[in-house]
Amino acid sequence: MSPLEVELINIRAHFIILFGEVLRDYLNEERALQKFTQWGKETEEMFCNLKVPLDEALKDTKDYRTFLWKILKEVIKENNLSIDTVFEVGEIIDPLLDHAAYSFSLSYVHFYQLTLESSQSAFLELSIPVVPLAKGMAIFSLPLIGNIDTERANYPMDEALKSANRLQFQRLIVDL
Repeated sequence: MSPLEVELINIRAHFIILFGEVLRDYLNEERALQKFTQWGKETEEMFCNLKVPLDEALKDTKDYRTFLWKILKEVIKENNLSIDTVFEVGEIIDPLLDHAAYSFSLSYVHFYQLTLESSQSAFLELSIPVVPLAKGMAIFSLPLIGNIDTERANYPMDEALKSANRLQFQRLIVDL
């Protein structure tokens, strides 16, 4: 078994344990939902770092629901529970699972956006080479590849001018 598979099994096991604890100690819906919101915030970063796509991670929701209802079916039969009780249990379990998936998705997308913005910023910083040519003179090369939006147009120029000022260049040649 690969380290990724082991980590995913641990994450899934933690979720099942958390779900069991929430159901065992279920006092009010708001408190239970808060636990899953926290779980979503803690877990999404692990999934992102493991490079598990969101759609792949969300497939687990169906498996959790199937597993829980399979176990509940056995308990319902063993204890001869009424149909009303079954529906009451469903009114607790399904919203909790839905909220866990929603919280996870929201956190995953937020973390992914932060990662994307960080990568974009790093790319912009790396794409601003100011190369000294002689005393007081440098060249700034700006390749025009892809779409040039306002941020991509302003950021390099600002950074090149800051570098020129910091390094005390009197002349800056701009190569497009």
